[in-house]
Amino acid sequence: MKISDLPISEKPREKLRKTGVENLSVVELIAVILGTGSGKLDVLELSALLLKEYRTIQNLARTTTTELSSFDGIGLAKAATLLAALELGKRSANLSETVHTKRETLQSVLEDWSRRLAFEDREYIIAFFTDHKEEVIQVETLSYGGPEGAFLDSPIFMRKAVRLGASGVGLLHNHPDGICEPSTDDLILTDFIRRQLETLGIKFLGHFLSAKGIYCKIGI
Repeated sequence: MKISDLPISEKPREKLRKTGVENLSVVELIAVILGTGSGKLDVLELSALLLKEYRTIQNLARTTTTELSSFDGIGLAKAATLLAALELGKRSANLSETVHTKRETLQSVLEDWSRRLAFEDREYIIAFFTDHKEEVIQVETLSYGGPEGAFLDSPIFMRKAVRLGASGVGLLHNHPDGICEPSTDDLILTDFIRRQLETLGIKFLGHFLSAKGIYCKIGI
């Protein structure tokens, strides 16, 4: 629907003012940021086109000003404004980087890191080291690679767990393609890490996959 066909109260900026930003759709939020459309499309139609082209906010956040400005009606200034707004959203999801007086649980850390990794187009491997209460004492990025995968240096990983005196260890890696299903390599790695940690007397808390901001556990 064209923005000109909407009643005043349903136009994105007025709707935001009256009902709050949380009540706007993704298309409406993009429209507020862009402000205006092109000669052929109004701002709502242009916003809908962007979302259709990139399918998800995560994909849109990975683009560049040059790519965005190739769309009719989006110059470098609009492209920069949109990417800056998306980056603010990413950083607001990472506010848990601030100092905590209480140790976090494995679940809370998994949820936090899954949100962070939702915007990444490279594969990361994250390790979580816990105490005997299964409270996280340290989180470390062990590796990152390209869309095809990341390499885990298991000897360094094991030495880290021993140096920390960790009672338990968990792993999380992301799938940039958005599919939360383990590959054959994921299953092999999970079994290998489990057996290595058993040898050291350290509890294996699981190997988790992250995709589109959520996580799932590899069932081994």
